[in-house]
Amino acid sequence: MNTGTPDPGSGLFLDDIDGETRPSMMNAWDIGPDEYNYPSDINFTDPTPRNNSLTGSNWVYVNVSVNDTDDYSAFIDWNRSLVGWWSFDSRFNSTLVFDNSTWENNGTVYGATVTSSGKRGDAYEFDGDGDLIESPDSGSLKVIANFTISVWVKKSEDRSWQEVFAKDCIHLNDCAGYGLRADDSGNMIFVLAESSTRYSATSSSSLNVGEWYYIVGRYNGTAGGQY
Repeated sequence: MNTGTPDPGSGLFLDDIDGETRPSMMNAWDIGPDEYNYPSDINFTDPTPRNNSLTGSNWVYVNVSVNDTDDYSAFIDWNRSLVGWWSFDSRFNSTLVFDNSTWENNGTVYGATVTSSGKRGDAYEFDGDGDLIESPDSGSLKVIANFTISVWVKKSEDRSWQEVFAKDCIHLNDCAGYGLRADDSGNMIFVLAESSTRYSATSSSSLNVGEWYYIVGRYNGTAGGQY
């Protein structure tokens, strides 16, 4: 396996033994008030292999340093397994939100409004009356053996069965995909249906109005969980 960075600071590229180049996306973006965000200072550091080095292993360490004068988020998409990352700071206009993964699952905004008072940068507010952000029905978003959903949420009011994220999942009893939602007690529920098997996990405590929470739902192929 050869490794190299043809464009320093923008990505790590792997040349497999068959000679095919496969890009592994690594990126970082400013989080600020501007409509468009700009690349941060990104560097590969030890023990990341040197450019054009060779290894007989099927894995390598990748270590990245990121610097920016503003707040920032960074991720390494080693094998394009990140199929969606909607930061809400990356917007084409008021009705289109960019997906910062390599899969281009961009979201169309219906009714929701942008606010600068997000947890980190901008966020969207939903009034509970049909507001949503919809991504296309992409095969990249289908249920796989292992996957994780994570989201920052803040409730503005108590309301029963508040939807947060859903894929082919209308409600708990009509779900052929997966979803995150708050029940009528304010507890978060992660639900997933695969073939004839259905999994669900409920948080041990409810969400308070006006507080930010980082919610994670995960599925490991045999069981689901929420944190």
